[in-house]
Amino acid sequence: MRSALVCRNPQRVLIVRLSAIGDTVLTTPLVEALNRHLPGTEVDWVVEPKSRAVVEMCRGVSRVFTFPRFPGAGMLNASKRQEFLRQLALVRPELQARRYDVALAVQDRLKSGLALTVSGAKYRVGWRMWDAEELNWVFTNHWMAMPRSGHVVDRWMSMLAAVGVQPERARFPIEPPAEARKHMRQYLSEIQRSSPVVVMNVGSSKADRRWPAERFSLVAEMARSQLDAVSIFTWGNDAEREIAQQAVALSNGAAVLCRPTTLFTLAALVEQVDAFVGGDTGPMHLAAALGTPVVGVFAASTAARTGPYGDIHRVIDRHAGAGRSDVATMEDIQADEVFMELAKLLEERPLRNRLELQTAK
Repeated sequence: MRSALVCRNPQRVLIVRLSAIGDTVLTTPLVEALNRHLPGTEVDWVVEPKSRAVVEMCRGVSRVFTFPRFPGAGMLNASKRQEFLRQLALVRPELQARRYDVALAVQDRLKSGLALTVSGAKYRVGWRMWDAEELNWVFTNHWMAMPRSGHVVDRWMSMLAAVGVQPERARFPIEPPAEARKHMRQYLSEIQRSSPVVVMNVGSSKADRRWPAERFSLVAEMARSQLDAVSIFTWGNDAEREIAQQAVALSNGAAVLCRPTTLFTLAALVEQVDAFVGGDTGPMHLAAALGTPVVGVFAASTAARTGPYGDIHRVIDRHAGAGRSDVATMEDIQADEVFMELAKLLEERPLRNRLELQTAK
């Protein structure tokens, strides 16, 4: 292994985290730590299009560069390969003109390695070969050892040792745009003025992280009858909208279907409600990063590694029993379990965000 420190007091640092909305959210504490510990350093970020809005909400980022979406197996297709290389040629001179001292490849993927290469950074820092899942390490010239345990946020923060930063507990520098906040403040005032409001997110890009829609609707019913709470079901695409509509229809009037959102307005919404219920998804991590209490539902992934970051949240984690012959699934988690955690959470932090919302008016 090489020494952890490669560059003290760099002028410019590039963060390489290209895709996955949730992972992008969980990488933002690196920006806050760099700004706090190295106030004279400019921090840039290279990201793929679908997660760019997260980076644009991150305080302390000097410049955001959009990396073309990597086609993966599509690289075997001549037209897709040519289009990717064409877009890559466009972003390359913009990145290299910044003359980065250090580029940090938090994402251990082949496409991140390509971004490292075109950045032209003097020090290209990544995870060592046995800590990376793809060939990212081939494109680096300095390797870091990833901690074997703990939350991924804390593991990824350890890469900051390469620039002499030993951060404390992670802080999220995400802030929704003022216009999005105003828009969602008005939306919430139309739904409910005084009762608790809970966002429930039924969707996930991974099927094994989806909790059944009928269980969500049962929680919404119990929340309405016992806590006088209103549930808003969010969605991100047509398939998720159908699932959310199903859950709303089964809730007997206890829930409403959320209006269409962008990442900006979704962030503004989850920031202003009292609680969030959902699985291991980008919206869940966004809610936790913005300080909204979360009830996380886990089976395919483990909350110890990718749960809502912070001490105010509650999780039901069936994955904790990994290694048993009877592997747990999301369907093993019952509605009353989730409702009990939601009720405890709202009791501990009664109407925190709603009161702030009314004061803002």
